[in-house]
Amino acid sequence: MIPNKRQVIKHIKEIEKSAPLQFIIPTKLMGRDGPIESFNNQQEIFEYKVREQYNLKAQISEEAIARIFNLLLQDRLQPTDIFSFITSGRNIDNNMRKIIETGLKAHFDGNYVCSINILVPQIEELIRNVLRTHGITPTKYDQRKGGIEQTLLGTLVDEIKPIVGENFAEYLRIRLTVAFANIRNKVCHGWMQVEEFKESLSSALVYVILKLCDT
Repeated sequence: MIPNKRQVIKHIKEIEKSAPLQFIIPTKLMGRDGPIESFNNQQEIFEYKVREQYNLKAQISEEAIARIFNLLLQDRLQPTDIFSFITSGRNIDNNMRKIIETGLKAHFDGNYVCSINILVPQIEELIRNVLRTHGITPTKYDQRKGGIEQTLLGTLVDEIKPIVGENFAEYLRIRLTVAFANIRNKVCHGWMQVEEFKESLSSALVYVILKLCDT
């Protein structure tokens, strides 16, 4: 259900062959208050288009995930099954369990503004717990400050890639760290538009938590 990064790269290479001008003309990425990033050479433009296409496919996958969940819940699963699986996961601590249970309840009640706001911030901590389970410390020593500092999310995704696989790691990277697709920033900074709080995104967050809770 997660897009294949290598297939996306292959697709963009085919577009580059048929429409090379698209990969020569400098591109500016627009944010809420104006341009936030520029892509000036062919390699930068190519990498941007790969991320853009992956994000599009990711959103299509999220729609599919929501439909599959709904079908399963009609005759194969109960919400309590998902509650039980997630909250018994080895990477879910007690504090996280209580927060995620609240998010799941909001999801199954159809309150996606609430569920998304609750679940998005938990994913980063869940990634940290996965790394801890696999013997990787999600912190680093900052010599300048003389203390321990939390590893940034982009680096955490790099570190979790061998555990969860290339495609799932890329999904986390695109949807949680890339400027134009970053739901984490939108939610946590209050930039998310109300129409973006969709069932498909909420279902995808539940799927991500299902994947990470016992990895």
